[in-house]
Amino acid sequence: MLRELFKKQIVITDITQEGIQFVTRLALRISELKKGAISEVLADTKEYQFSDSDKIFFMPGCTVPRFKVKQLCEATGMSVVKNPDNATVIIKGDNTEKEIIQEEYISRYITVEECLEWIEKNYSVGNIGTLSIKQELSKDDTFDLVVLYGFNVYRTMTTGARDENYSWVKQTINCPINSIYVWVSEDKKLRDFDKILEKMKPIVYQNNLLAIINSSNVMTEEMYHEAAKMFESDDSNNHVLAMELMANCDYQKSAIYLLLLLKNYSSKIKNRKEKDHVNFRSLCSFFNISADDFITLDEIIEICTRINAIGTEELSLLMKIVKEDMSDSLSSTFFRVKDIEPNDNLTEAIERANRIRQANLASQTAAPVTEKTETNE
Repeated sequence: MLRELFKKQIVITDITQEGIQFVTRLALRISELKKGAISEVLADTKEYQFSDSDKIFFMPGCTVPRFKVKQLCEATGMSVVKNPDNATVIIKGDNTEKEIIQEEYISRYITVEECLEWIEKNYSVGNIGTLSIKQELSKDDTFDLVVLYGFNVYRTMTTGARDENYSWVKQTINCPINSIYVWVSEDKKLRDFDKILEKMKPIVYQNNLLAIINSSNVMTEEMYHEAAKMFESDDSNNHVLAMELMANCDYQKSAIYLLLLLKNYSSKIKNRKEKDHVNFRSLCSFFNISADDFITLDEIIEICTRINAIGTEELSLLMKIVKEDMSDSLSSTFFRVKDIEPNDNLTEAIERANRIRQANLASQTAAPVTEKTETNE
């Protein structure tokens, strides 16, 4: 299990004549766990059908707006749990691996043996201020390298007294500045991860849950033009309303219109602090872009084909948009774009999206998530 690989690492934060201050964390040498390993084992449960009795556990790195989840739970009977043991389904996000383990560069460190030796030579045996760190350093599950956090800690141990405040230092240690990469993490994150693998809970990508949350809000052409008018307004409040409208749509089914708004009004969006709100960040995360990005029409098509958002139903809309864009870019007094057609790559992407949609329809034989209705008794 992953937790068993990690050991407790000591990070010295302050050294004084009275004792040593430190914190602990979990660490693992970078070579002992390959990058991407966590994402590899967190394989999606294909065609998972949510039910109104589901108990949801969110892994770290999920960006699903919690207020939307609360609304879904109130409408369906679903619930959110804090312990994966109690969950029926696990939700993972784009940043789940990065939140569970982080890669860190360490340039100032010494070995456990060197640290114990330095303490022995500079403090009395019964010094109360070093008892805790000596106990931790002597444990079998302690990482073999001790981090010297901050230049003052490094200076005290390696160069000793530079003024009277450091005159108590009797002996320094030779500690050249080295470099090493380690994975760092927290106990709860690792134990939750191990529980999920052990219990073999179904794991679902957060976008599948978002599709249910926003399923009733599909952006139409009329809504698109309304949002465009809001962005073109001089009133910044209208810009915020347009962003809220975008964030509350079904991202998959509204992909073309949403990406067009992100393309055409990026200058308005990137200047709004609301772009960092969790619901708008969730929208951008779905498309794997930043609110500050400038995207082209080709990039919109690439994104839509990647998420299978362009099928036969969307082709006519896409052709209309592309034709208008090409006519505008032609800038000719004598020519206009009469017709266009999709190339082989786009045709294949459309056929793939059609197959996926047909398969999804066929798999919806299980009871779908339904909203609770009030009844009079």
